[in-house]
Amino acid sequence: MASVETAAEHERILREIESTDTNCIGPTLRSVYDGQEHGLFMEKLDARIRNHDREIEKMCNHHFQGFVDSITELLKVRGEAQKLKNQVTETNRRLQDDGKDLMSSMEELKQCRVQQRNIATTIDKLTHCLPVLEMYSRLQEQMKAKRYYPALCTLEQLEQTCLPRAGQYRFCSIMAENIPKLRIQIRDTAMAQLRDFLESIRKHSDKIGETAIRQAQLQRSLDSSVSPQPRALIGRRSRREAAAGTESDGQGGSPSSEQDSGILDVDEEEEEEVPGAQDLVDFSPVYRCLHIYTVLGLRDVFENYYRKQRRKQARLVLQPHSNMHETLEGYRRYFNQIVGFFVVEDHVLHTTQGLVNRAYVEELWELALSKIIAALRTHSSYCDDPDLVLDLKNLIVLFADTLQGYGFPVSQLFDMLLEMREQYGEILLKRWNITFRQVLDQDNYSPIPVSTEDEFRHYTSQFPLQDPELEKLPFPKKLPFSEFVPKVYCQLKEFIYACLKYSEDLHLSSTEVDDMIRKSTNLLLTRTLSHCLQYGIKKKNVGLAELVQVIINTTHLEQSCHFLEEFISNITNIPPDTVNATKLYGTSTFKDARHAAEAEIYTSLNAKIDQFLQLADYDWMAAVQGGGALTASDYLIDLIAFLKSTFSVFTNLPNCVDTVTVEKRIRVYPNQKPWMTREVKQLLKDRNTAFKTGDRALCSTACTNLKRGIRKAKMDFRRRIDEHLDSNNSRQAWMAVQHLTNYKPGIRAAEGDAEMAEELNLFFARFQTEPPGAATLPPVAGRCPALTVGVHEVRRMLRGVNPRKATGPDGVSGRVLKDCADQRTGIFTRIFNLSLTQSAVPSCLKTSTVIPIPKNPTPTSLNDYQPVALTPVVMKCFKKLVRSHITTFITPNSDPYQFAYKSNRSTEDAVNTALHTALSHLEK
Repeated sequence: MASVETAAEHERILREIESTDTNCIGPTLRSVYDGQEHGLFMEKLDARIRNHDREIEKMCNHHFQGFVDSITELLKVRGEAQKLKNQVTETNRRLQDDGKDLMSSMEELKQCRVQQRNIATTIDKLTHCLPVLEMYSRLQEQMKAKRYYPALCTLEQLEQTCLPRAGQYRFCSIMAENIPKLRIQIRDTAMAQLRDFLESIRKHSDKIGETAIRQAQLQRSLDSSVSPQPRALIGRRSRREAAAGTESDGQGGSPSSEQDSGILDVDEEEEEEVPGAQDLVDFSPVYRCLHIYTVLGLRDVFENYYRKQRRKQARLVLQPHSNMHETLEGYRRYFNQIVGFFVVEDHVLHTTQGLVNRAYVEELWELALSKIIAALRTHSSYCDDPDLVLDLKNLIVLFADTLQGYGFPVSQLFDMLLEMREQYGEILLKRWNITFRQVLDQDNYSPIPVSTEDEFRHYTSQFPLQDPELEKLPFPKKLPFSEFVPKVYCQLKEFIYACLKYSEDLHLSSTEVDDMIRKSTNLLLTRTLSHCLQYGIKKKNVGLAELVQVIINTTHLEQSCHFLEEFISNITNIPPDTVNATKLYGTSTFKDARHAAEAEIYTSLNAKIDQFLQLADYDWMAAVQGGGALTASDYLIDLIAFLKSTFSVFTNLPNCVDTVTVEKRIRVYPNQKPWMTREVKQLLKDRNTAFKTGDRALCSTACTNLKRGIRKAKMDFRRRIDEHLDSNNSRQAWMAVQHLTNYKPGIRAAEGDAEMAEELNLFFARFQTEPPGAATLPPVAGRCPALTVGVHEVRRMLRGVNPRKATGPDGVSGRVLKDCADQRTGIFTRIFNLSLTQSAVPSCLKTSTVIPIPKNPTPTSLNDYQPVALTPVVMKCFKKLVRSHITTFITPNSDPYQFAYKSNRSTEDAVNTALHTALSHLEK
């Protein structure tokens, strides 16, 4: 057993020696000699060595045979090398024999080269003449084909390159003499084609504009289904391709099209998209003439001629027809011509290099814009159909969007549309005035009988009736109001929809749309509907029953006003409790109508009773018949019967709210904070009550609720200030900050007696040389037409008065003029027109109150006071109306480099223009 283990151990040591590096076998051998069986290990080692020797011998025997085979192969290679040497030697001999034949061939080639040189000399002489003839032949073909720009390029190449090389030949002299004549012919022909082109686009500008507007309309309709792209790219498709074609023309090529001029025929049914101006118009005559005049060195002459002709065409296009206002087609044709004109100019601007520049196009557009607005104001004033005004507004919006897509500013057009909104509102009021009167005339002034559920739902869908007791009653039953109520309510909603239609596509915010609709609705309620109600009340043959029904109708209409508020809020997405939101005046309108009906009832009753008393014929000496009791007179019995029948009609009247209104006194403290709302005051009162009870838990809860309420009120107040700032209502925000900081303005007027006032008056008027008084000036004869102001202009000016401005010496405040603008418009319009006709201003409007304001806290002289003149607000409105007329007349004729007294111009514009001009000259 020990020997087996020893043998296994020796075997392991041998494997370790074989697999371990020789530098590391020391420990292994030492373990062998430490034992007692090292002799046996040596035998094992010798046996292992003999085994390896046998393996080595086998390996050597195997590789020796390969060595012998390699020597055999080497001997074979030596034999093949000797054969190759013999072949090379034979090839060298044959090559030397062939070289002798090659030398003889080289001699023959030398002779051929001499002959070739002679032929080349002859060809060179011919090449100087043949290109001239070929070039001239090509020139004749191009002239026959009317390809004048390539012909001009060929002519230039012939004169500059070919003729100088040909030398002094007779045919070259003849060609040189004909070159100037050919240039003149080409120039005249190109100019004739340009004239035809200008005449063609003048005749077809309507079609071009119609196509551009239809393209813009198509783009607007596809905005929701295609990927968005900048609006400035509308109508400019293939502009880069056209510009690239122009550049290739400038490099010597011919224009893309060689037609003479005019409009290309496009089949609209075969085209999937609306073609642009570049697809309808062949601009090759312009490009050709531009290139030709550029090559001839007459580019400036061509540019001046083109711009002059286009200005003349612009004046013709901008002149509207006298009957344009009669139909929408007249406006559409007018807009199409203008759009066509500017689409062509925009395309020429972007596809030609300098034929027209941006300043030239902007100047034309400013002129066109002023004339367009003046024409629209004149012709739209004749329109009295709201549908036509609405269609005209949509057409103007489409016209503006189309030109805005080509980069033209159209903000003034939208401003004019906002002005037309007033006219549209007046026309709507006239139409609804007729509608309301028809409803009043057709009304039977009796409650509506309802026999089925469908009829009841029909009327409640037209008018928001909320009467649970009425709904519980069985059918048949009667609605308390007459047919007048649901019809008027539906007409009010129709009016709101009509106002909303006009506000579409005007780029107005929801707040502005909501404000416009509410103001228009207020006008409808306070003016039109109120007058119609007064007309119905004051109408002849209106009995007491009808007047009572009017009171009932107005009561229900008054209750429906908050539903109208919600209706407007729903269609404009503006909550009714928004800050500065205009409230509807329907409640006051229906109250006034109800009060008028009550007054009419009172007057009618008094008159009827007076008639009864006047017709009474009493017999004061009549005896009592049969000794019985006294009996009343027949007239008195009739009077009592009349009153009973009359008062029975009044049983249907609703309870009047005014009779149960409770007056309440509100106490305001000087240090009261703006966030002290009613809820906070109630919480404060609850806290004081809890404190008086002595209950600690209740007092703690009340204090916690008060803190939360104050925190919430402060957050609400802060949110309101943020809303003021976000809506650019700086006045409300500043008032809130002043209230928080208890800020008091320190401006004060001068103090003194009448003598001090007289001294200041003389001091302030020391530079006045003319005596005061009303001076009448004769009317000035000139190009400026007579100035008259319209009713809508005066109304718009009065409505825009700032009510916070100080009043003048007349004492008429801005608040009165603003709130009573509709009632005072006609009066002031007549006064203003009379003043303009007589060229005289009333003295009461020219006077002003001068308030001396100290320049420093302690003034010591009269020069330390600053005079502030307070003129009448009416005179300020009059000045603005006259100024707008003068500005409209002067602006088109003013110097383009004038920056003073012009809108949207400042000293910065003047400095930038001067710097731009100087730098432009320095860069040349």
